[in-house]
Amino acid sequence: NVESKDILKGVCDVVVADGFTGNAVLKAIEGTAGTAMHLLKDTIMSAGLLGKIGGLLLKPSIMKIRNKMSASQYGGAVLLG
Repeated sequence: NVESKDILKGVCDVVVADGFTGNAVLKAIEGTAGTAMHLLKDTIMSAGLLGKIGGLLLKPSIMKIRNKMSASQYGGAVLLG
């Protein structure tokens, strides 16, 4: 068994769940990640000159995080059942 808070921490390689639960978890993760990225971008863009400079300095790190979570990088998986 794995707790939902540990799914993205690399605690396990495979998560087995029924279709409804798996889809709900997947959609929640996608929505949370998308919202976090939009909030970060909006906050940086509205923070004035210093905020924008800070955003430029953080951009390489933010892009690394985004690439780690990219669906094209870590595509789908086989669904059985």
